[in-house]
Formats: sequence, C-alpha cells, structure tokens
Amino acid sequence: MGGVGKTQLAREAARRLRDDFPGGQVLVDMAGTPSRTAPDRQPLGRDAAMAAVLRGLLGAGASLPEGEALAGLYQSTLRDRPLLLLFDDARNAAQVQGLLPGPPAGVLVTSRTQMALAGALAVPLDAMTPKEALDLLRHMLQGADEGELGELAGACGRLPLALRFAGGFLAETGGSVGHYLKRLREARLACLKHSARAMENDELDVAATLSVSFEQLLAADPDLAAQWQRLSVFPAGFDADAAAAVLGMAAEDAEEALGLLSQRSLVGREATKEEAKAPARFRLHDLLRDLAWAGLDDVAREEAGRRHVEYYVRVMGRCGNLYRRDAAGVLEGLALYDRERANIDAGQAWAAARIDASDSAARLVTNHSYYGAHVLALRYTQRERIPSLKATVRACRKLGNRHRRQEGLSLGNIGGAYRHLGNLSKAITYSKQALKIAREVNDRNGESKALAILGMVSENRNNLPLAVVSQFEIGRTVALL
Repeated sequence: MGGVGKTQLAREAARRLRDDFPGGQVLVDMAGTPSRTAPDRQPLGRDAAMAAVLRGLLGAGASLPEGEALAGLYQSTLRDRPLLLLFDDARNAAQVQGLLPGPPAGVLVTSRTQMALAGALAVPLDAMTPKEALDLLRHMLQGADEGELGELAGACGRLPLALRFAGGFLAETGGSVGHYLKRLREARLACLKHSARAMENDELDVAATLSVSFEQLLAADPDLAAQWQRLSVFPAGFDADAAAAVLGMAAEDAEEALGLLSQRSLVGREATKEEAKAPARFRLHDLLRDLAWAGLDDVAREEAGRRHVEYYVRVMGRCGNLYRRDAAGVLEGLALYDRERANIDAGQAWAAARIDASDSAARLVTNHSYYGAHVLALRYTQRERIPSLKATVRACRKLGNRHRRQEGLSLGNIGGAYRHLGNLSKAITYSKQALKIAREVNDRNGESKALAILGMVSENRNNLPLAVVSQFEIGRTVALL
C-alpha cells in the first residue's frame, strides 16, 4: 500500500547488493500509480521501459531501434550481464513481464498490486509492528512519554510515511505529543466524514497525519505552507531552480524553503550520483502530492501549472542548444532531457490542453516543439511523436500566418511518422498538406522533405508514376536551393 516504504526498501536493498551485481544498476519509474495532479500520465510501456534501461547502460546518446528490433537489442545487451534492475511502482505483472532478464541479472519490482511473476520471491510489506513503530518514534522524539509515543504510533497506522510526518514535525517544532494526538484524532474523523473520494486505510492515515502537520504549519508559517502546496504541480523529481520558478522566488530562497520542508518530512530528497556533482533534487511522495494538490483552488493550480510549463520549455531550449553545440553537447542535452522528461512531458500536456483558449499556451506548445526538434526525434518513438506534432499543428493554426512554416514542417513530420508505421494513406495525406504549405511560404527545405516522403510512400504502394514525379521534383527543388 502507499506509504509503507516500498521504494525506500528497494533502494536500500539495491545499495547493499551493489557488489553482487558488478554489471551496473538501473532504476526505472514505471509510473503505475494514477495521479490526480498528472491525469494524462500513463504507465510506462514496454518499449519505453526497455529504452530507459538501455540508455542507462549504453549512455544517453545511444541510438535505439523500435519494435521487435528494440526487444532484440534489449535481450542481447542484458544477456549474461550481472546487473540489477529496479522497476519501481509497477502497475501489474503484465507491465514488467517482458522486461525480466535471466541470470546472472537480478530484478527488484515494487508495486501497490499483488503480482505473480515466474521465479520471483514475493515480499508483502505491511505496516510496522508496534515495536518497530515505537522504536522509530523514540529515535525521532527522544525523551517523549512512552505511552504517548505508543498511542501516536497507533494513530498513524504504524505507516512509515505517516510516522515520519508526525515525528519529523514534532521534532522540528518541539510541540506537545499529547496536543498533536488530540488534533490527529479530530483530523481522522474529518477525513472520514468529508473525504471527496473513498480512501484506502493507508491514505486515510496519511491524510489525517498530514492535515494536522499542515494545519500547524499553516498557523506557524502560512507562506511556507502555501509554497509546499504549489510544489505538488511537479509529477516527478525537481531541483531548486525549478522550485524557484514555480514559487516565483530567488533560487536561494527556494533552497531555504525546501530545506525547511525536508525537515518536516513534507518533501523528500532524491538520491543523486555523487560523481556527477548534480544539484540536489527533491520529490513529493505520490500520496502527499495528491493531498497537497487537492488543497489548491483553481486559480492557484492554473498559476502553478503555467509557471511549471514555462520553466520546462526553457529547459527544453537548453536541451536543444546543448544538442546543437558539439558532440559532447549532444550527450549533455540528451541526459538533461532524460532527467527532466516527466516534467517536460507534463508541461507540454498542460499547454496542449489549453491551446484553443489561450494564445500563450499555444506559443508554449510551438516553442517546446521548436526547441526540442532534434532531441524529441531521438527520444520519442514514431507513434509517440504523432500526438505532440498534432498539438503543434493546432497551436500554429491558432497563432496564424507567422507560424505557417512550422505548421508545414510539423505536418511533414507527421507524414514521415505514419510512413514508418506503415500507414501509407495517412502519410500521403499529411505530406501533401506539408507540401502545399512549403510551396506557399517558399520553404524549399520543407518542400523537398515532403516530396521525398511522397516519393517513398508512392514507391511502396507501387504507384511508380507518382514516385518518379516526386523524385524529379526533389531534384528540381535541390537545384533551386
């Protein structure tokens, strides 16, 4: 269940097993738990999970095939390799079934769903025992009354996440355990009566514990409480610069706020590679994220969403600039994109949903597509590219003639994607639209690309006259260039 410590236990197990698997370790977030803050986020598909593992092993710049060729590369790369894979937050057994390598590799899987995997040892996790929960609280609240600590452990459902909230908050504020218990009982009743949706027992325990901590934080520091709620816009890990952009403050102020929230266990720190000297990254537990998001009004959600996507469009711009700089920049840009993909994709989905109502959202979509043209072509499969490219076409049409050239290029890329997928009819339809616009705006490069696709598609369909005409037109266009 949520809050029982699956991910932390799996990470600790992986750390202790490092020497037993010298071939390396790769962690993949399978995104199996639905989230109210990112309703469009889907569980990771087989090909995306394979690609994540391969890039973790082969490097950010690895050129990967698609479909069965990708599966073949996955199997051959992992064969006889003593590595450890951690598939975190799997939705069900089917999501990971085709990803499991044989010995000497090892696999750890975490999930909220009980699953049966051939050859796997199932380790069900439950709430802590009364002694374990009491020992944890004793460590955090030294000198507190034993009876009250035992009662607090029970009131938190003996869930590590809820215990950490309560213990961390009391240790930081020096508050009375007895007073906290009284508030916790009241909060639990309120959650039972007024919950907007049915809650599982673990969610109820976390919600009640959090509400007490949050109410006291709200009374003591309302600005910090509001900042924590707005951080729930992040669907994945983030750094202080990203937090500063969403919160509308300087980076050093955001770092201070994140430090205070970490002390209260409202924000967790992500593990980072020490050798990479990467900036500290933070994350809200998925239960925390949903609870924090539920407390924001519509205006605050829109503001947080807008700032979030604006920041990650700028990140997409950095990825593109690095890619175009030099060979080392290509790898650096791809690595940056891989690190921030969940946030970048969520921001793009937020903006795409608002194209029809907002010119600024449409501009964010076109900027995302323009800045990330090279990176997205490497990181998205042809099937994944199509919805994003169609959103760009809609945004260009919303913004008018100034974006006509980008509209044509996007239509041409859609045609190319459909050609790769074998849908020749749609490939011709979109390529003809791209060709019309390219000639209209005198874009010779776009014209030659559209003709090339039409020629290849026509040849595949045995329409040799059209293929010959297309190839002749390509030669004429290149000569004009």
